[in-house]
Amino acid sequence: MSFDDSVHWLARAAQMRGFAEETKGGISKHLMRRIAEDYERFARTIEPRPNRFPPAPAVVPAEVRLYGRKNSAGAPPRRFPDLVIPSFLKRGPATADELGASA
Repeated sequence: MSFDDSVHWLARAAQMRGFAEETKGGISKHLMRRIAEDYERFARTIEPRPNRFPPAPAVVPAEVRLYGRKNSAGAPPRRFPDLVIPSFLKRGPATADELGASA
């Protein structure tokens, strides 16, 4: 559920009112009711706003599909530059003789 949806905040307000009814402390109960009122006020302010996140298009253009991660089977292979690997990485781990000689 989107946080831009007023239904979400109205549900949170109802949930907070339920918590307030279960609470025994007077100050806590008052604060929870105030929070519920704030949630409702926020829901009323975002109701008239247009949806800022329209639904995704059903058809994805071919140019976009080339670089998508979900459908990588049809994507072109990635090109990496020719890198020169340093010799200390090529030789592998040190042998026991090399470790004993340096100690």
